[in-house]
Amino acid sequence: MSTQSIIGVKFGDKIIGCSVHYDGYPENMIPTLNDFIEKYSTTGLVVIITEGGKRGGMRSFNTPDGDWVSRVKGEAVGPRKTDFIDGQAYVITEENWSHDHASHHRYLVDYDTGRITHQEGDKVPVDTW
Repeated sequence: MSTQSIIGVKFGDKIIGCSVHYDGYPENMIPTLNDFIEKYSTTGLVVIITEGGKRGGMRSFNTPDGDWVSRVKGEAVGPRKTDFIDGQAYVITEENWSHDHASHHRYLVDYDTGRITHQEGDKVPVDTW
């Protein structure tokens, strides 16, 4: 079973976002988003989200040079990468950000500050990092 989410970047009153089909739980997404922003900036995040929207979303979102750590052995077993769906375009904007999108978690990054707001289901969004 997968934990679906959406990630987006807000600049002014505009949002660009896309869906992520796997590993959308906060324990994975918050550190991965922070790592990505630290290494590639919010501009880099906009670029990869835009690509994800054009390709129907992402199967998984990862920092390109991050290591895949085996949950069984607890050791790095190879590089992680963002995996795109390569389907029909599915772009999320400020106009449809609040729609369901079959996602349980939403992560909205402020373009200027890199601050992440997390919303779980219909709960009130929480400014997390």
